[in-house]
Amino acid sequence: MFPLLTLACGGGGEDAPTSEVDPATWHGEVGDVIRGRCGACHVEGGSAPFALDTPEAFALRADESMESVRQGRMPPWQPDPSCREYADQRVMPRAERDLLDAWIRAGQPLGVASASASTSPEASAGFGPADVVTSAPRPYTPAGTHPDDYRCFLLDAQFPEGAFVQGLETLPGDQASVHHVLFFLITARDVPKAEAAVIADPDPGYPCFGGPGIDNATQTLAGWAPGMQPARLPEGSALRIPPGGRIVMQVHYNTLSAAPAPDRTTLRLWLRDEPPEFLSMPKPLANIMFDLPAGQGRSVWEETFTNYGDTPWVVTGVAPHMHLLGRWIRVDVLDERGEERSCLVDIPDWDFGWQQFYEFRSGEEVEIDPGESVRLTCAYDNSVDAQPVVNGER
Repeated sequence: MFPLLTLACGGGGEDAPTSEVDPATWHGEVGDVIRGRCGACHVEGGSAPFALDTPEAFALRADESMESVRQGRMPPWQPDPSCREYADQRVMPRAERDLLDAWIRAGQPLGVASASASTSPEASAGFGPADVVTSAPRPYTPAGTHPDDYRCFLLDAQFPEGAFVQGLETLPGDQASVHHVLFFLITARDVPKAEAAVIADPDPGYPCFGGPGIDNATQTLAGWAPGMQPARLPEGSALRIPPGGRIVMQVHYNTLSAAPAPDRTTLRLWLRDEPPEFLSMPKPLANIMFDLPAGQGRSVWEETFTNYGDTPWVVTGVAPHMHLLGRWIRVDVLDERGEERSCLVDIPDWDFGWQQFYEFRSGEEVEIDPGESVRLTCAYDNSVDAQPVVNGER
């Protein structure tokens, strides 16, 4: 079994510089670079505020985009490479930066389009068309009477014969109010409970907090927070939906900085026809038992989670998570003596807007043997100047 660690508290290597790069064309090379490095967000309807996936769209933002690339702000990539590197890193090598710079200075020539070229968000994410696209039957508008609204929805997709999921993507409907999303698997036995909760509430879905609001239904399928990108599971592995199972989506809406608006967040799934060699299972490890000292500029908190089973955990990736006062997060593997033996992720400059799942490279999965532990370290800044600005006020 392959755990996908979700760990929570409440720029890769540099290529040698090139001497000279001949101007390329959009359809020859540049378009592939832009779609590969920017296409997960900067597409029409994507999480970024503007698209860059066509030559016309890029031309409107060429200078500011190149400046962001030169300064290392884009593509956004938070992990410290001295800890480890990951699959599909959003790191633009020097050769690609020089290629893009030369192309802009040459007037952004288009070149000849290929008949097989594709600029769809699904293609840029590395997937074909989704096998399942599911959402709540009706849009929901947060009440707005309180800033935080937790709402559960029984998604319309049904799996009478079960399914094996090898890829997932969350598309928030109202990006201004959707704070985060969790997806829970419920068995056929528990589906009537969810259906009854939906019927009992006149508005779409039903209120919930901390889970799907159904007894004994606690298996997490996936989650989404700002900055997370489509997830593709390692080759030969998949998440299992049992026959008759359904998905409950819990959405946390926050309306402090945005007026309530209709939302219909969507989940897209890519399935496999045959059972996988390995089953993957998200394993949330959260430290929530601490209080930040009022006004303190820096406080560091640690928690360890030990494998008390009799088989290893085979970890394929990690998804670190904190909120707005977080400043640094690191995850290490400790041996039975409590000594560090492996770094899983280290984000020294935490940015709430750029959270994601970091998948390990093929062949670099980490085994955590019985008796070994995962150590989660989080640092916070709760000083006056660190408080978030909401509606123009700190």
